[in-house]
Amino acid sequence: MHQRAEGQAARHRAASLQRRGALLRTSEGDRALRPERSCGARPSNRCLRGNLDSMVDVLPQLRWWHANPHSKHPGAGTKRGRTFLRVLEAVGSMSDTELRDRSLYSTFVIAYCGGRLNCQLSVWGDWGDCQENTMQYQNRHVVKEAHDGGMPCEDGLRAVRQCTAVVDCIVSPWTRWGECSRTCGGGQTSRHRQVTQNPRMGGRECPIALIQTTGCQDTPCSPDDAQVTSWSNWGPCDTDCGEGQQQRKREVISEPRASGIGFYGPLFETMPCM
Repeated sequence: MHQRAEGQAARHRAASLQRRGALLRTSEGDRALRPERSCGARPSNRCLRGNLDSMVDVLPQLRWWHANPHSKHPGAGTKRGRTFLRVLEAVGSMSDTELRDRSLYSTFVIAYCGGRLNCQLSVWGDWGDCQENTMQYQNRHVVKEAHDGGMPCEDGLRAVRQCTAVVDCIVSPWTRWGECSRTCGGGQTSRHRQVTQNPRMGGRECPIALIQTTGCQDTPCSPDDAQVTSWSNWGPCDTDCGEGQQQRKREVISEPRASGIGFYGPLFETMPCM
């Protein structure tokens, strides 16, 4: 009777990580994969990928494969996707055999590849609006600072160029109509506006009319006669000896309106005095 050899089967998966060549290797055990744990990582100068300065991309899908040496199809397996919300930076010195042994590690281990990291800049943003000084600006920012002796960012973060954007004249809204010059019989009132932005680069010119006037209070006034004040007191005599003159007066305080009668009487009176 042929006896079948017994062995323990395990499977593992690998995902590249955008952290200067870091490589994530996991082995599935009793517990689910937890990206926030490093589970036994130890310092090491050895990179699991064997490349100290590589930049790798996150794989959209992770391929599972059999690690059982007795399997006739060691490369067989299925694809499964996994999204990592956060991965802790760590270093590891575990061999591939240790990483495959699910009796030792039920979560994951990260190996960190050291090396220089140059400063990285973002792409340029869109050009801004044309300013009053006929200039427009474009900006970018530092994405990653330099590490471990990498090249620092020395290029500018702002670009400028001259622009020729057409700017039209802008005027403020009209103010309210002012007080009428008369209460009846027809008067005048006005309103105004002002220029808030002058035209540039051939833009629309400003309007000529900045003040408007119109008639108001055109209701006929009631007939009113002219009105005068009462006589004032007599003034002093104009001489200290002999016969002289003294005077009193009155004033017109309102003109006649709407066919009213005007005042035609005297406004001054004199009399002799001693």
